[in-house]
Amino acid sequence: MSINLPSKVYSTYELQAPSLSHLQKSVDRAVKEGRVSRLTDRVLQLPRKKQTCVQIPGQRLQSKMKDLNEAVVLTEKNDGANDVYRNAATGATQIADIDRYSQGTFDLSLLVAGRNADSYFSGTMNSPCDVDYFHVDTSSQILSRRPVIVNMEMPEGADYDLVVYDDQGNQVGMAVSNGDGTKTLTIPCDWSGCRNFVIKISQHDSDNSVEGNYKLTFSQGDMPQETVEWLERLKEGTAVQTTPEERYEMGLAAKEKREAANAEGINRLHQKQYEELPEELKYKGAMSASELLEEEKNGKILSEAEGAYIAIYGNQNEIYQEEVLKRKQGLEQEFADFLESMGLSDKSFEIYLPPFGNAQISGLYGDEKKAVEDYVTAHRDSFQNVYLENSGETEAMTDCQYRIAGYVAECNRFLGKASDGKISVEDLSIKREQTGKIVNEEIAGLPYKVASLINGADSTSSFFDYQQMLYDILQYKEVYGEIPEYHVNFGWNGNELTGLKA
Repeated sequence: MSINLPSKVYSTYELQAPSLSHLQKSVDRAVKEGRVSRLTDRVLQLPRKKQTCVQIPGQRLQSKMKDLNEAVVLTEKNDGANDVYRNAATGATQIADIDRYSQGTFDLSLLVAGRNADSYFSGTMNSPCDVDYFHVDTSSQILSRRPVIVNMEMPEGADYDLVVYDDQGNQVGMAVSNGDGTKTLTIPCDWSGCRNFVIKISQHDSDNSVEGNYKLTFSQGDMPQETVEWLERLKEGTAVQTTPEERYEMGLAAKEKREAANAEGINRLHQKQYEELPEELKYKGAMSASELLEEEKNGKILSEAEGAYIAIYGNQNEIYQEEVLKRKQGLEQEFADFLESMGLSDKSFEIYLPPFGNAQISGLYGDEKKAVEDYVTAHRDSFQNVYLENSGETEAMTDCQYRIAGYVAECNRFLGKASDGKISVEDLSIKREQTGKIVNEEIAGLPYKVASLINGADSTSSFFDYQQMLYDILQYKEVYGEIPEYHVNFGWNGNELTGLKA
């Protein structure tokens, strides 16, 4: 019996037909009731004779490296990739040097569930305006509901802010100073209904910034008493026996309870943070955080108290828009200064950044063309980030499409280097061979020198995450008939970048 959802089977064992039927009915009911709006954003685990994972396109399974007891050391490799909030919020690709495993994609969930105290992440604040965003998947905490404790070590004299946001952009935690050059942040898995968080690291005062490396280590907080008691009842076999229908109703009631607890937890946290502010930083005006942000957008210089109020009550999706505007204006000023130094202030031209290779400029010629191409290539991350944040093309994408497009960009860079620019994800497909009830899969069309490395990658291989991304991309194509992809191109009119949203 088959389930009518496209899937990738990671193990070759026979699924139990009754389980598939039960799953399909559950999925159909969830869709009908509006509890699941996009199946492409779900990962389903099926009952089975032996473990078989069916993945719905759009949500990459996490690397199993986090299950190892050995130390995992992640070092920031490409600072530009983590400057974009949406990259972290959607779980799009980020790059690190991973100790013992070479390069791979990552999010900090590798460290959340790890059991080795020597594991850590090392990042860099390399400018007064640098901001780092990282995705943290806390699915490992669903059962225990233990909060995640993040400790940050900073360079001497540095003061970095460390804040965590839930998947709606609500601020749900600010790091507090320990008085010894370190800060501690709590990710509230005990009361928050969120499992996918974003942490943000930035200079506390850009006018008195200190550049250097920071270090993040992760540990587990205490399990809530309610969870302890529930697990004890489960262990003793005293949990109430229920029918499937009763469990369904109990699930709905539990969901409503979690949502209420989440809202109450956010309000309680924000009130506590406000009350702990020095009296001179307690904003007592009538404007909301959203209204204050709009005032700032229109040119008003906010007071320290207004800024502190926004930091607590402001939604990150709105706060980020001010960062986006400043980043675009900063890049345009730097680019204008460069062009003026080259005697090209009055020139207009088009810019294209291909997934692999150097920038391409049309509208300039000879040495002028080469000089501008070299500059844009050297500042590739800055130009790409401004495009991702200001493009109508990316704005129109769903989060699922944006995440897949991020995978496409990373995989095309990888494939381009491996094939001298001859192969892209469009040239690949999933090859399936069935023997009886067993289906084996592999990715066809890969460059010869990496084909066996990709298809043979296990969870401890540096190519494992590329394998997973490629399967996600190709499964998406099988479902929708196309591959989402962004095209980094815009113009320069002598004063500003053009071809972006207003």
